[in-house]
Amino acid sequence: MTKTMTISRSDKERLKKLVGYATGSLYSLDAAADQIDNIFVPILGEDSCDDIPERFTRFLEEALEGVQAAGMSQEAAHFWVDYVYGRPKGEPAQEFAGIFLTYALCLSRCKSQGILTTSAGKFISDELLRVIDNSDKVAAKQLAKKRVW
Repeated sequence: MTKTMTISRSDKERLKKLVGYATGSLYSLDAAADQIDNIFVPILGEDSCDDIPERFTRFLEEALEGVQAAGMSQEAAHFWVDYVYGRPKGEPAQEFAGIFLTYALCLSRCKSQGILTTSAGKFISDELLRVIDNSDKVAAKQLAKKRVW
């Protein structure tokens, strides 16, 4: 179990000043999301891209594949599903901000520990190129997946 740290008031103020630096570069994330949308609409179709339950299902699938690849057991994943669904439903905007923050910290730590050896932009670019090169297979695979929402 990880020990919780206590942060002094002056350290909190210093950290709050860093928020502007961290979030300033996030505005380009909106532009990147728009470009990724422009790539996926021709591959999956407008209806599929607009299908929010389907997008969330694919998001969960990718997240589970990521933690599985990192070594999380199926038992541990089930524990976290039960934990989350045993709590009150959160607010979407806050939960998505939490997703991004957690992902960014994982990315930073994986890079510093040598698990990822390229920039986020590089490995996302490589994955987009792979999707484009295999667009027919990707689209067929998405259509074949069971709808459970």
